[in-house]
Amino acid sequence: MERAQTAPTCGDGHSQALFADTRQRRLCVAGFPAWLDRAARCQPAPAAVCRVEWCREKRLRGLIPDDGFPEHEGACPHLRLPGGYLSGEGNSRVTGRQEMGYMSKRALLINPPVYDVQYWAEWSQPHGLLKVGAYLKQQGYETRLIDCLFPNARGKVLQKTKSVVELCSTTEIPYREFRRTQGRLGPNQRFKFVFGTHPDDLRQELLVMAGIEEVVSDSGKPVWKRRLLPENTFVPDEVWITSVMTYWWESTVDVAALFKEIFPSARIRIGGIYPTLAPEHLRDKLAEKGLLFGTVLGCDLDLNDGRDLIVRGEIPEASWLDLDLDLYYEPHIPNSRYYHGPGPGEPGYEAAITDRRYYGPLYAILTTTRGCPFNCAYCAQHAYNLYDDERVRQALWTDQQGQRMAVRTRGSDEALREIRDKFRRYGIRQFAFYEDNFLIKRDHFWVILEGIISDPDLRGNLHLHAPEGIEVRLIDASLAKLMRQAGFERVYLPLENINTEVIKSWNRSHSNVQMFERAVQNCVDAGFILRNMQVNAFLLFGTPGEDIRDVVDSIIFASSRVGSVIPMLFTPVPGSALYEEYRGYLDKMGFDLQHLNGKLFPFLEFNRRRYPELTVQDYLDLEALMFRVNAQAVRGTFDIGGESRVSRAFRKTVCAMSVDSACDRANI
Repeated sequence: MERAQTAPTCGDGHSQALFADTRQRRLCVAGFPAWLDRAARCQPAPAAVCRVEWCREKRLRGLIPDDGFPEHEGACPHLRLPGGYLSGEGNSRVTGRQEMGYMSKRALLINPPVYDVQYWAEWSQPHGLLKVGAYLKQQGYETRLIDCLFPNARGKVLQKTKSVVELCSTTEIPYREFRRTQGRLGPNQRFKFVFGTHPDDLRQELLVMAGIEEVVSDSGKPVWKRRLLPENTFVPDEVWITSVMTYWWESTVDVAALFKEIFPSARIRIGGIYPTLAPEHLRDKLAEKGLLFGTVLGCDLDLNDGRDLIVRGEIPEASWLDLDLDLYYEPHIPNSRYYHGPGPGEPGYEAAITDRRYYGPLYAILTTTRGCPFNCAYCAQHAYNLYDDERVRQALWTDQQGQRMAVRTRGSDEALREIRDKFRRYGIRQFAFYEDNFLIKRDHFWVILEGIISDPDLRGNLHLHAPEGIEVRLIDASLAKLMRQAGFERVYLPLENINTEVIKSWNRSHSNVQMFERAVQNCVDAGFILRNMQVNAFLLFGTPGEDIRDVVDSIIFASSRVGSVIPMLFTPVPGSALYEEYRGYLDKMGFDLQHLNGKLFPFLEFNRRRYPELTVQDYLDLEALMFRVNAQAVRGTFDIGGESRVSRAFRKTVCAMSVDSACDRANI
């Protein structure tokens, strides 16, 4: 499951970006060549506009020198710059900021939108990208963030309908065509949305950021014009794009192409789980857009590399840095999307707009360990941690004695320091631990929890979460009690399936029903309340070869034992054992990565081989059953396995219905 993923192309001759930093203009006036100052005021031309006519018009107006822009379809040597100039000879790149005395580079960090049928904004912070931002700032970069998935005041992410997709199929119909030809969804169809800032809206935002606007000329063609006094102009030297789920690859590629259009000279770096697990797939998809990327390991990344790059794995220098939440702090930008304080005219507004506590997310994600000693069949952590890469193993997974490690830890004192800093500077009280295997380093977390409890400022003021689940064998009574005291209000336990043979086939020998029940009892003894969403069980379904009866039995068991069931739809992730095992079926179906999204039930056709009568409705009914057993009443959820008169009557009725159904099938 994914968690909750060569030569640059700027020589294509598109002069699409301009240099518009007022401080740099002053340096031009102070003695830099006059034509360069005039060039900084020119409007760049989009690819669709003939650069010959554009250059001729600027020359006639005296904005560029006669020898500054050759009249051919090649690049304009003085204006191929977003944030920088390219020297006229060779491939050496000298940024305008460097020529004019500004040696720091500008980096724009992007959390792109996603294309999906459903999306939950909870715990969606781009924590890896925020660590990279901290690293770049340490290296002297000027940084800015565009978080396309930042939720609004109601905690929702914008969405626009993109298309209609068919379940367990490669069919996708553009939304306009669907409305014209069909209009209503079929039983096997779902709307696919753009969640977050739509690429069209992002494009306009980038034009504003570049200090230019797109208008229609007299000829009816789009042209770019220079904006007057662009106070918030930011033209990057580099663009860093994070990409998580492999089935979200489409928006990653679309955003990369968009940035190359607006900022053709900027170097693009794409990193995250998807580029790490499927770099060849990403490189091929970028090439289809005319974008040529090199590939580099994060541990070998050179910030001076002039290529556009796919970055695989961690950047070690960034791994244990604090999240740079200052990237959300934008007091200089009116109506910043990240501001959530009082509005204009309301009490406290003037103070709030300069207070960091009113910008950015209300929670922070913590990663204090990396790696896991197990290799579960459905999980890709072994692949994205690059254990099998010799270079990465030597750089990251070998200790000082030369012994191989499966897990690395950030110092407990460093984790506590970041918690205190986020609490005091940003007012953050919600912290979520995102780990490959939470509690795998038990003593490490024990120190963190004790540090929180012993701090008078933190004790009783934090809400802690481990949304990815806790391995059931690791949570004993004393640790559960400490978690409760430190601020954990809910725990998530992976039950997944109660069929022992299924669990073994997933290489999950370190987990079973007996361990699950002990973990539940330990949580109860620590003060967590059952049937009230405080103890939750993860169930995995949609897997190849599964028996629907096993899933139903697991739902009833989990509902009876804890009262809260969390459905987890299976996605075959590149790099996982199950993906490789069933790759023949996936290829035969013609699936690309976006078709493997668990919400589209990619193994429906495979499972029909065993159960010919299986339909999409069966899977939808499984989801519905889980939601029904989670329904809250005054004292919690209904206990199917309880000893009340209602529980016994319910079970008796279900049994009777099963007998009647069997008789009907046998025509008795």
